[in-house]
Amino acid sequence: MQKRNTARSGVRIARRVADGQASIMSDLVIQARALKDEGRDVVDLGAGVPDYSAPEFLIEAGIHSLRSGPNSYGDGRGMPALRKALAKLAERSQAVSFNPDTEITVTGGASAAITAALLALVNPRQGVALFEPYFEYFLPQIKLAGGTPKYIALTAPNWTFSESSLKRALSGSTRVLLMNTPHNPTGRVFSHKELERIAHYCVANDIIVVSDETYEPFTFGCKHISIATLPGMRERTLTIGSVSKVFNVAGWRIGSVIAPADLTAAIRRVNNLSLGAPVPLQEACAAEMSKYESFVTALVDRHRPLRDRLCVALTEAGLMPFWPEGTLSVFADCTSLGHASDLDVCDYLLNVCGLLAVPGSAFFRAPGQQFVRFSFARKGETIAAAIAKLRAIKT
Repeated sequence: MQKRNTARSGVRIARRVADGQASIMSDLVIQARALKDEGRDVVDLGAGVPDYSAPEFLIEAGIHSLRSGPNSYGDGRGMPALRKALAKLAERSQAVSFNPDTEITVTGGASAAITAALLALVNPRQGVALFEPYFEYFLPQIKLAGGTPKYIALTAPNWTFSESSLKRALSGSTRVLLMNTPHNPTGRVFSHKELERIAHYCVANDIIVVSDETYEPFTFGCKHISIATLPGMRERTLTIGSVSKVFNVAGWRIGSVIAPADLTAAIRRVNNLSLGAPVPLQEACAAEMSKYESFVTALVDRHRPLRDRLCVALTEAGLMPFWPEGTLSVFADCTSLGHASDLDVCDYLLNVCGLLAVPGSAFFRAPGQQFVRFSFARKGETIAAAIAKLRAIKT
């Protein structure tokens, strides 16, 4: 008997991942690690993960929680103490009340929260609008959910959008707008006027907003406004946060989604499949949430001079930095360095200068950009070492 061909022309993986693009940042990190193994001095300003220690008070709380338990599965919605703490934080920071039982969900990190939201909301081929440049994971997350991306261009140097591009993307088949403010990678914090324009089209066209506000506490000289606070937006906004990112324990993977009850119920159906974030680490964060705001204030004060020093050094090296209003990274125009693309610039910075940065192509559809992102979530001595490397650049 002839064997049936089950391989189907050798295709062994699903289409939803077949066209996925490898992370540019991951490739550079591998290169940097190889150079370090060879004994080269490499300063890492790539990933937005700080190189300094997590707060001791949180580590001690984590140890206590691990020892005392529970260390098994918990509430799939998120542990009650943490959901209540997140509700109080939202009320203090944005003056909006949410029910911790029906409107707040704890997830395994902010990225898991966004993935759960898109899987819960987007049907195949429905439009999902996003601003370009975008956070590197946004596009594959949209494609994983089966959505069709619709782009809204942010234009340098102010990194704002036109009315026509906004209107075009937030119409027709568009079901969801995926956005982030403070904006990674540009460092923009959308103004109240800009958010009003976005909200206008979302309300008019019944579009749901997934708003990644992970960097909400990290602003410099301006106020972050959550789009959920605008008229007509509370009932159509999912606000994404990350306690673990803010507390510098990103590996603990504790994110959150705040959303109206009907949307929360849908997100929980997806989130429950992964069983959520680690229970003892949720409990540790809940126990220390009273320190959240003072910790953030100190962190912003600590990073403001690091941002300023790095921006000045980038300017002196011949790059044009866009001074960030928020986040912990600087986006810079590298056109004047004379390289063909940002990939060539980053290759030069890494292999000649010993400085790891992220090419702007990671945040755009098309290669060949002329932007590079540098993180200043670093110790003062790391920024000093990076500045020394920048001084070696030959323009």
